[in-house]
Amino acid sequence: MRNVKFERNMWTHNESLYLVMGVKLLGKGSWSKIKDRFKDQLAARNSVQLKDKYRNLERVTSELRMLETQADAFIKKLKREEQDSDDDED
Repeated sequence: MRNVKFERNMWTHNESLYLVMGVKLLGKGSWSKIKDRFKDQLAARNSVQLKDKYRNLERVTSELRMLETQADAFIKKLKREEQDSDDDED
């Protein structure tokens, strides 16, 4: 048996938020797509960690609901900014 040592890094609030945004935008189960879409924000995580974290968030529904609310607001803001930049180009 191998003696593997690894450092556990606690998830930050922003990592959790980007994970939830990724699920909302790309769907549950699209872990590698979420990782690719938010590669800078989730650089320290792999697809299995994303899956495990989301599963744990589902078990703690109050935290997931809070993150979903924040993710919705952030997504709306991004869409408004994209729309405003498109309007400026016209």
